[in-house]
Amino acid sequence: MAVGAHQDDVEIMAFDGILQCFGRKDKWFLSVTVTNGSGSPRTGVYADFTDEQMMEVRRQEQKKAAVVGEYAAAALLDYPSSAAKDPATRPSESHPHLLISRIGDDSDCRGIGHFERALQPLDGSVGYGIHGAELRG
Repeated sequence: MAVGAHQDDVEIMAFDGILQCFGRKDKWFLSVTVTNGSGSPRTGVYADFTDEQMMEVRRQEQKKAAVVGEYAAAALLDYPSSAAKDPATRPSESHPHLLISRIGDDSDCRGIGHFERALQPLDGSVGYGIHGAELRG
């Protein structure tokens, strides 16, 4: 299981986890994307896209990644970026074998905020470990 704040975070930071599950019947990979993509950059072909159009583009990108990567599931939580750091938002309980999540120092604290949201329901139930990754562009 990997939790990413933004679309494509999971595919970059959890590549090894995806590969370990790819084509296997005894292991499954779950991708969780916290935000909805409405705040995506608007340049090039996306310059005139609305927030709703960008959200749909990002949803389709994540669904394609799940198909190509043969994920067991891809959860799109669809939160606006502002909600990722809101203590009132909390995912349901889960018991993953391994949690890979982005942690970092985003200028708006989304990375740290979403990591905290991902850890809250786990209550020590991660089987083998928690790995953090910082993505810098």
